Amino acid sequence: MRNCKIYVAAVLAVVLCACKGKKEALTVLSGEEFFTSGLAEVSGRLVNDNRFWNERLNGLVGGFYIFKDDVITGESQIHPFSSDFGDKSFHDWIRIPSPRIVMIRGQKVTAPDIYLEGGKNLIMEVDIKTGDCVFSGELGPVNRELQESPKMTALDEINRRIESDSTFTPAEAYALYESADSVWRRELEVYLSSGRVSEVGKRILGNAPVFQKAYWLMQHEAFLKPESAEDYSPLREAMLVDDSYLLSQRWPGGLVKNLAMSDLLKRLGKERHAGKATDYRTAVLRYLERFDELGRFLRVDGMPLLAQLAVSRTLCTGGLLEKSAGIEEALAIVDTVARTYLPSPVVRNAVGHYARKIFHKDRYEVRDTPEGKMLKKILAPYAGRHVIMDFWMGSCPPCIREMRDTREMREKYRGNQDWVILFVTGEDVTPKDEYEKISAKYLQGDETLLLDSCTYRRLSAMFDVEGVPRKVLFGRDGAVLDEDYSLDRRGVDADSPQL
Repeated sequence: MRNCKIYVAAVLAVVLCACKGKKEALTVLSGEEFFTSGLAEVSGRLVNDNRFWNERLNGLVGGFYIFKDDVITGESQIHPFSSDFGDKSFHDWIRIPSPRIVMIRGQKVTAPDIYLEGGKNLIMEVDIKTGDCVFSGELGPVNRELQESPKMTALDEINRRIESDSTFTPAEAYALYESADSVWRRELEVYLSSGRVSEVGKRILGNAPVFQKAYWLMQHEAFLKPESAEDYSPLREAMLVDDSYLLSQRWPGGLVKNLAMSDLLKRLGKERHAGKATDYRTAVLRYLERFDELGRFLRVDGMPLLAQLAVSRTLCTGGLLEKSAGIEEALAIVDTVARTYLPSPVVRNAVGHYARKIFHKDRYEVRDTPEGKMLKKILAPYAGRHVIMDFWMGSCPPCIREMRDTREMREKYRGNQDWVILFVTGEDVTPKDEYEKISAKYLQGDETLLLDSCTYRRLSAMFDVEGVPRKVLFGRDGAVLDEDYSLDRRGVDADSPQL
């Protein structure tokens, strides 16, 4: 297995370092600002942690993970936290493409879902046994509001009966849901009118029942067997809500996925065209025309954001773009589809970015965020040259093997003015004595960098480095050309080094 996943069990202690977050108040985001990717800082401590140290695994038994997704493209990721076995502390950064509620899960770990924003910090003290959590930091207030808000307590029992009770009928499920939903909506209305909830909290919670009901319907579509437009009215209601903060809830990612793969869309697209399409772009457009039928079926004009997200997910993680003959065809499909189905420039740009990324033809400038400035400082000594930044860790056999196998090639091209490989690791994953030993044995004469824990975790979070070895290719001007570069490929880009 090429990648050596950086799980908690494989990572050494993380020290809570003095990287302080900003102190300005949390504000409501609008427009493109909502979809601006950034790093969310999460730190804190685990209380009543009954996990144990396993010498054979050389780590903690019972992981602590954040499950996050990109609502536009459908890409999902599991981000493992490392925690100090001595004081149970943790400190990490997570790349967030837009404000999101993410899930924290793990063996022997119970914790609430948390709300994150790029550029903001959250401090949390998690009771592993009870799941109780004390929040502070910039994102502390809104997370307390979400934690204290009324919940639809009967939902888990309804879902359990759908999954395991063979005598449970769709009519009974609908009746129980409607009753519980009615109570929840009244309780939420009282809570939101209490004056204790921030504007961000109101934006997240205000239409939560609308989205949850639509998600529940589409999640259990096979059991509930909706057929008429009236049966799908919760989906229509969610389509008609126009507020980007609804996408920060935990349901939209699942709702978009279930809509894109729904029986409804399959049924609406059946027998629409006779004969085979003459080319792949036409075939994709025919496939997406079922969204026209969806609008007519639900009596919804245009392409609401929820429908656009279902289209973008179908194109991206649904695999339609990856089946293209090449980058030119993929971008032509994006351009053609966008005219009708992706009126939002944010969604359209994200899909185009995804297309270029999968064909290793992407290019973007590093923004002047704190992390961006930090990265530019690291790259400054190599201005005018391509830089292949190689992330590695001492306990990763594939990393060491690759260092050994590429040594002859590196020595052959050493000193050239076109490109350089910069081997980067951090003190928390490769202690200094181990770094010096490996560098002397495998990287003598190469460019290497041992970063402090804070800097390494922020840098790796910028590129979602969850497994190593991992390489990022930068152009001569410092622009990112490829977030997942491979030395095995040739001619990745017209402006990339020809190795």
